[in-house]
Amino acid sequence: MLKLRVMVLAVGLPVVLLGGVAGVRAGGKAKKRSDCFNAREINVMRSLDDKHVFVKAGASHSYLLTMDPCPGLSLARKLEVFEPTSRVCGDGTSLLAFEAPASGAMRCRIGKIEPVRDLADAEDRIAPETPRK
Repeated sequence: MLKLRVMVLAVGLPVVLLGGVAGVRAGGKAKKRSDCFNAREINVMRSLDDKHVFVKAGASHSYLLTMDPCPGLSLARKLEVFEPTSRVCGDGTSLLAFEAPASGAMRCRIGKIEPVRDLADAEDRIAPETPRK
């Protein structure tokens, strides 16, 4: 029985230790996702067009969310993040839910999250993509 415990420990301990080290970069710090933020910190969400949403999270963090073209987003009411976890990430797994006036409830995938200074900075970043009227 003692030999079995020693063998399990001899095999299991390196696996556990190597598994913990695998998530650490060479600099000694765990890799942090820079394209994520906490959904509970959202204060303001405002659609800018059918592809972009401005988000103010907390007192000093603002983000520009970029979706695939999402018809009706520019006229959206009641924007909210549809995410089972507390983290909103820009890797296509988080969803933005909203009510479109003509079609009702809709959802779009969040493809990219960029930090911005404020609403004006977000509008400047999307200006080249916005068609002129």
